[in-house]
Amino acid sequence: MQPQPCVLGIQLSCCSFQGGLAKGIDTVAHRAALAAGGRTLAVLGSGLDRLYPEENRHLAAQIAESGAIITEFSLGPIHPRTTVMAL
Repeated sequence: MQPQPCVLGIQLSCCSFQGGLAKGIDTVAHRAALAAGGRTLAVLGSGLDRLYPEENRHLAAQIAESGAIITEFSLGPIHPRTTVMAL
């Protein structure tokens, strides 16, 4: 059974969502939480000056107004030695 839109809105408004700022489900979940009046937190895999994807810049600004944008990376270019890749 699919949740009804009004019930889903109530659930999102009393909860916090945290996720990346990537295309797809992260973007959809952040937008749904904001639309329902909930809080949302975006965790970046880059510095605050290098938002990815660029088309989510407006979404990031909306999240910052009612939630938070966090990252462990400093401003500036990403150095290859600090980038971790799983093999």
